[in-house]
Amino acid sequence: MIMEYWDDKLKKPVPVSPSNPLPMGSSAPAPGSITTDQLADGAVTAEKLAADAVTANAISDASAVGKSVLKAADAAAARTAIGAGTSNQNLSALTSAEATTGTATVARAITAAVLAGAINERTKGKAEIAALTPIADPSNTTLEAVATLLNQMVAALKA
Repeated sequence: MIMEYWDDKLKKPVPVSPSNPLPMGSSAPAPGSITTDQLADGAVTAEKLAADAVTANAISDASAVGKSVLKAADAAAARTAIGAGTSNQNLSALTSAEATTGTATVARAITAAVLAGAINERTKGKAEIAALTPIADPSNTTLEAVATLLNQMVAALKA
């Protein structure tokens, strides 16, 4: 005898011969496998896959985090699973009070409206600012007039 294999049905070793070749696997797919018959028409449906559905827990090389993402009910749960959205970053814009008083403790964005309000609030008591004469008709002015007023504003802010 040259070679034998274990036969699970007979519960004993069986010799390999031309009339008894080495078995090459069973015809039944392993539990949890998706067969080509299930996908023969190209459509994957819950009904076709329900009997042997692959679950997140059945993926042997998936991490606990990966399995949690697969099982997440919605995007928020998936973000929670990977730890997203848990930082202490403050992505809000500065408030008017923070911009005016300079009390912001974290660098953040500032909107044009808040900036303008802060400038107005911090400069409203300055006589130098109040003394400036605005350009009468901005649509019909010269570059020289704009430059002059800008220089006057800078000087007033420094005062």
